[in-house]
Amino acid sequence: MGRLSQLVTYLMLAGIIGWAVHVIYETDAARRQAEDAEARAQEKSRMAAHLHDSVLQTLALIQRESSDPGRVVGLARRQERDLRDWLFGTTGLGSTGVADAVRAVAAEIEESYRVKVEVVAV
Repeated sequence: MGRLSQLVTYLMLAGIIGWAVHVIYETDAARRQAEDAEARAQEKSRMAAHLHDSVLQTLALIQRESSDPGRVVGLARRQERDLRDWLFGTTGLGSTGVADAVRAVAAEIEESYRVKVEVVAV
């Protein structure tokens, strides 16, 4: 009878340990999901704030400069360039290579002469 009670005790302990491991695993999975959701929400909020600020400023300038089509095109092109740089990370990486210098010169030429300059860098 003693062996049977030991066996039952061991089985009960194994069941309790298995249940505890399962609960810990599920809790950890829920925590990771919550952290991921929070990170996505923060990134979405940061992106919305940036787009809101930069695009609204450009739209206000375009409304003010609506009588000068060349200026409007220049503002729109600058905003497009800024958004592409921000979205695709081509600025702020600490890189001061030839491609960055060419992009800067192209932006100055676009601003000064109101012409579209496409930079292709590989």
